[in-house]
Amino acid sequence: MKNSYYLLNQVFLFALFALLLNDFYLKAAFPSILSGKLSDLSGLVVFVFFFIFLFGSRFKALIFITTALIFCWWKSFLSGGFIQNWNELFGFYRIERKVDYTDLFCLAVLIPAYFYQPKQLSLPKNRWVVTPLLLLTVFAISATSKGGNIRAYDNSQKYIIHESFKLKKVTQADFLNYLSLSNLKFEKNADAAPPRKPSDYHYYILQNFEIKDGLNVESMHIGVKEKNENLKVLIYDVTLYDPPIKPQKEVKKMLMELFEEFFSIGK
Repeated sequence: MKNSYYLLNQVFLFALFALLLNDFYLKAAFPSILSGKLSDLSGLVVFVFFFIFLFGSRFKALIFITTALIFCWWKSFLSGGFIQNWNELFGFYRIERKVDYTDLFCLAVLIPAYFYQPKQLSLPKNRWVVTPLLLLTVFAISATSKGGNIRAYDNSQKYIIHESFKLKKVTQADFLNYLSLSNLKFEKNADAAPPRKPSDYHYYILQNFEIKDGLNVESMHIGVKEKNENLKVLIYDVTLYDPPIKPQKEVKKMLMELFEEFFSIGK
């Protein structure tokens, strides 16, 4: 196949292997800054080589520039609206990303990748190798941003909080917009309400996000209501992945302090 040397070379194959291994094993087994960046580094290499294979080396510079711009957009709050619309339309395949501008340093990998001159590996019947490799590459690129594909913690624990705090001069629309821009997965659901629910609250379920280094929320049920130009936020319950080894009373107090800071818009 034409341009197949952009797939059948050591650098591409190593990057593809690293991307799959990291997303489906290392991130969950050894969560760290390194495993978080490895997907970006390997994914960028896989992405540009894949599209050079598709469109040809004459578009090489354009593909690299476009990839860098898309990566900057994806890693910023600007992509929040797109992600929310995608998840509303294609709820069966939700996508997510965390806004972290330190990820932009990973763009440096595009410099050596641009000047790399791939030499095709000597393989018999290359056309029979390229097709499954293409399918595996498409899977790897799409899976790396799929929501919830890398969570594999050993245990979780649910805490009934049932406490609230106020956000001054914040409307419900402001709050939901903040959740969207922060790329938090949420949906309106009456099942999120406590058994004896106050009728004037709007209830939501939030899932799979980090509130502090090493402290990850599997799900939480909240209620919000506007009153006197303020927004009251009720934290009903929180389920944590790998909860801290502390008395429940201490954990609940810590969570309320963290959530009050986490959801404070404009501070």
